[in-house]
Amino acid sequence: MAIGDGGPAADAVRAAAGRLRGGDIGPRRDAVDELARLGDEHPDLRPNVAEAVCAFVREHLARDEHPADGGSDPAGPEVRRAALAMLADRLRPVPDTAGPDTARWDGIKVDLTGAVVDSIDFTGCRFAQATFADCLFRGATTFEGARWEREAVFARSVFACDARFAGARFGMEAVFGRARFHGRARFDDARFDGLAWFGFGEEGVWEEESWEDLDDDAITEMLGPTTVIPWREPNEADPHWPDAYLMGEYQSWEEGGDGALFRGAASFRGAHFRDAAWFWKVRFGAAAVFRGASFDSQVYLDQPAADLTEARAAATDLEQRWPFGWTTVPADDGPARLTTDAAVAPYAHELAAAELSVRLAGLRILDALGDARPELRAEIVTAACAYLRMPLPFPVGAADLDDEQRAELAVRQAAQNLLTTHVRPAEADRFWPDAELPLSGATLVDLDLSGCRLAYADFTGTQFHGVTRFDGGLFTHGALFRLPDGGGSATFHGPVRHDGADLGEEHLALSGLPRQHTARATLESLLAASPAP
Repeated sequence: MAIGDGGPAADAVRAAAGRLRGGDIGPRRDAVDELARLGDEHPDLRPNVAEAVCAFVREHLARDEHPADGGSDPAGPEVRRAALAMLADRLRPVPDTAGPDTARWDGIKVDLTGAVVDSIDFTGCRFAQATFADCLFRGATTFEGARWEREAVFARSVFACDARFAGARFGMEAVFGRARFHGRARFDDARFDGLAWFGFGEEGVWEEESWEDLDDDAITEMLGPTTVIPWREPNEADPHWPDAYLMGEYQSWEEGGDGALFRGAASFRGAHFRDAAWFWKVRFGAAAVFRGASFDSQVYLDQPAADLTEARAAATDLEQRWPFGWTTVPADDGPARLTTDAAVAPYAHELAAAELSVRLAGLRILDALGDARPELRAEIVTAACAYLRMPLPFPVGAADLDDEQRAELAVRQAAQNLLTTHVRPAEADRFWPDAELPLSGATLVDLDLSGCRLAYADFTGTQFHGVTRFDGGLFTHGALFRLPDGGGSATFHGPVRHDGADLGEEHLALSGLPRQHTARATLESLLAASPAP
């Protein structure tokens, strides 16, 4: 690490940074205090002190949410916490001595890429720029009231704890693509001045790139890195599943990959999105509350769990996609209000209800509504698929499921039945032609698509349990069982019947790449590589 232009103070920073890494706890804590003093007395060395702290924290390699022991450095966790606490203290404004938006150490860049962070309090901190990509947060973690002057990057980060961002302000892009929130996530009253990116695909490959001029390593680098923290989610087996692929400035509907995942409740009450609010392929496993939020630009938020009561949306020429059952109505006092869409009554957000019985009733309403109104069928199918993509908090194959868990699976079976019933031309009065099933990352049990006829299905990262049937099915525009590089594969935990199935071409999003297999050949290769059920 290069520190300053030399001189005694720069040498002292190097020496103190070296003492962080070994020895007894006392001298190492003294090294933290020495770094703080040097930064306080030498403003030109503050970026170097901050990077010395970040580099030390990044060296911790215990990449597991619940490590079995403290590793070979039992004092390390305490020293890392002390070093980060010191840095956080310097990144906060001091009442009466600095402006309300000016930290004691102003203009500091923080890079904790790939770090393991235990119990950190960044409340009220001011970041010039901060990168927490691939970061694992454990213990109490808060960024409440924090402010970012430039980008805030949390791509692929894991919060194995509650994530608190209430009142935070993001001055430029806020990137949470493929982040995982295992506890509650609170973004109440947060302000996103730049792009709020929780959806799939923050890494990009542009359309003008010539694939013929790229080798395999170059393609892999451009498509984005694989997941650094092990992907150990219930019912999800492929460690490469969350990898994102993007072609063009915005996403294609045919791509695999995943957005952020929220296991617990997520709250964006009163949040203000001044730029695009991008939640495409986000998966909410519990309530997703956007009450009173305001949206000034493009929106993609189609998850059925979202509650948009009293939310507002400004007029814009850009697309605004809302969950089925929500719509905007003009308001005399400013931006349009989000309200229940009377045009799709009697459906009224039943899939967002906490009660399983209400959700089951909602699926029956959607079923009847699609039969009666063909123009709504595509949206209803998308809503049912989004419901099936919601993560389950328990393993489907467990032998000791309780009554509530079995009831949850029964509702999901009803959602599957809504889809499979309407893609069989044999039932002419109930056939919904040209259906597309965006089921990436879904958990499916005893899926029966035998004799189906549909346009397209995305099964990247999908988990199939029980007996899965494709026999006699026809996919006119193909199916996708994996990502373009072979990762993100569907996983089968039971027998699969596919006699006479025509699954079309392996439908890859990147049209410049060669298509060497039919989707059926891909399916058979996945089955051959899977252990016998």
